[in-house]
Amino acid sequence: MNGGRFTRPADWPPVYRPHGWSRLICVAAFVIATSGCHAQTDQVTSGGAAPPPPQNAPAPSAMVGILLEHLVTLATSVDAVDHAELARRLGETQTLDQLDEPTLRDRARPGDLRVASIIERLRKNSSTNATRTLEALTWSAAFNASWLRSELLVRALATRRPLTAECLAFLDAQAQPDSVNLHVAIASLCENNSEAAWNLIGRKLADPNLETEFKIAWLRGPILEHRRSAVMLNAAEQWLATGKFERELRDALVQALFDYQPETWYPGREGLPRPPEEKSITAEAATILRRIGKSVLTGNYPASVQSAVRRTLGQLPESSQH
Repeated sequence: MNGGRFTRPADWPPVYRPHGWSRLICVAAFVIATSGCHAQTDQVTSGGAAPPPPQNAPAPSAMVGILLEHLVTLATSVDAVDHAELARRLGETQTLDQLDEPTLRDRARPGDLRVASIIERLRKNSSTNATRTLEALTWSAAFNASWLRSELLVRALATRRPLTAECLAFLDAQAQPDSVNLHVAIASLCENNSEAAWNLIGRKLADPNLETEFKIAWLRGPILEHRRSAVMLNAAEQWLATGKFERELRDALVQALFDYQPETWYPGREGLPRPPEEKSITAEAATILRRIGKSVLTGNYPASVQSAVRRTLGQLPESSQH
């Protein structure tokens, strides 16, 4: 850790970084199909970022079925001994290949894998020992040799509150500019909705190595869906105060906080990201939002942005005032 900022260790498990045409195809799949990462947040609930349900997974053999049932049982446990065994087994290539045969696994979606049901139990397990198992998996080269398994792990970490240093560092590594799990990691951090998660998102938004179109997509997707969280608004207020964002991104952030233009932001889309209702805002969040709005109205912002701020501030419920 360097000044509160985590860096990826040299011996960190591999992060898949597609190149050439494979990278273009991967990026297009996220940008064209999501435009705001919504395809990845369709499965996000208040319980965390769950993977899509399995599709057409072949029935396991009797031996694999017994193994899977045993590992699922371990994942639901709160016992330290059970989780030590689970972390060890999921860190073994032999076990992982037995669960999901490599030639079939590599043609599957993350949610199609048998290991997905194990990670799902860990995602729902709030015990300290379950967190330790997830931490162990972030360091496992065998587990992270497949980006499919890494995606499952990224999604599962949405439920870890607070995020441990190991979990946060893993999400940081998975949210690098050329990581195939970049957008999933941002969605998971948003869903986590902790101060540490939003601080990391702020660093990603300020990172000049990340494309502006991606950042705006996040603002209009998973960030917009959490825009009435007091924790998120406190982070956004700090982002704007630092002046580190380029003008386009700064204006897009304010729009994401105060405006909603589905026809313009998501043309031709269905199942659009939706902001929370204003009546649901807490007094604490409303206070922060009003401070941000006042700063925008007295700052150098486009008239259309300031108009959206006035409109939204006028819609805040009176009960949200101190």
